[in-house]
Amino acid sequence: MQTDKIPELDERVWQAWIKKNEAQDKIRFARRVKVVGLVTAFLLLGALLVKLA
Repeated sequence: MQTDKIPELDERVWQAWIKKNEAQDKIRFARRVKVVGLVTAFLLLGALLVKLA
């Protein structure tokens, strides 16, 4: 069976791939925001400690 002769199947596979990538993008974005927040907190804490010392 050749899938190029069934456009409905191709469309369903494409839509499933898009949804999977959207979910991965959301997870990666959330992780990036968390990492940036932690790095910012450590930098601010370090700057505060240097200023107080």
